[in-house]
Amino acid sequence: MKKQQLLDLWRGHIDACRASGLQVTEYCKKNSLATRRYYYWKLRVERSTHMETKCEPSKSRASSQWLCVEPTADAVPSSPDCLIVRISGAEIDVHSGFNPTLLRSVVQALSVQQC
Repeated sequence: MKKQQLLDLWRGHIDACRASGLQVTEYCKKNSLATRRYYYWKLRVERSTHMETKCEPSKSRASSQWLCVEPTADAVPSSPDCLIVRISGAEIDVHSGFNPTLLRSVVQALSVQQC
């Protein structure tokens, strides 16, 4: 198989895993996939996708992952110094004076075991 075909194949597995609601290990077991291979290809697909969308890397020292931010017109903050963060279906209002450690913990908790 060519590289693009493999990326498309694994992109399909990743999308199917997300849609299934199963944990990665369960999805891999049901589909006879090695969990390590799944995560390897998930990383490759994410890198490929980010290269296609030309996102900029996160400046955070704690993470070497990419972060794409897409503002929406319908997001109206409750106050002028409010930021709305949406992740994994949750919505977090971040106001000035927020606790960055708490926000980091919440975001990490919402990101655990995502497909």
